[in-house]
Formats: sequence, structure tokens, C-alpha cells
Amino acid sequence: MSLETVLNVPCRGCDETVEVGVVTTDLERYVQRTGLVQNLFPYLDEDQREALIQWRARGDTLCPACWDAMFPDDEPDTLEE
Repeated sequence: MSLETVLNVPCRGCDETVEVGVVTTDLERYVQRTGLVQNLFPYLDEDQREALIQWRARGDTLCPACWDAMFPDDEPDTLEE
């Protein structure tokens, strides 16, 4: 699979960008709203798909570090007995 298009989506919380490489025809289908992001881009991870969603909706996103700072995980990683 050749990732033909690279989107550099700016983070609205800092100066970083989230780089998302996609197949051009998949991006065209997504922009035309012919499918869900998880179905059109199964090769992207969660953070990349979220950046793509925000790119289409707002033109920017939150990088993973800013996302974690804004929405801290309140759940403990291990169960305490």
C-alpha cells in the first residue's frame, strides 16, 4: 500500500503537527462522506484517525500529548484490591 498523501494537521494546543499519511483515493472518499473513518482508514491508528476527523471538521486537532493533558485518564491502570 502506497501512502500517497500526507496531511500535516496543526495542533491547536501547541506548535506541533500530527502527520497523517493516507491513500489519496481513501481521502477523496472520506471528504465526499462515502464511509466511516475507521472503515476507510483501517491502516491508521486511533490518534491519526482522530486527527483526520478534526482536520475535516475544524482544520486542526490536538496532538496526543495535548489530548492527554486536556483529558487525563482518571482510570487506574491496575486494579487495586
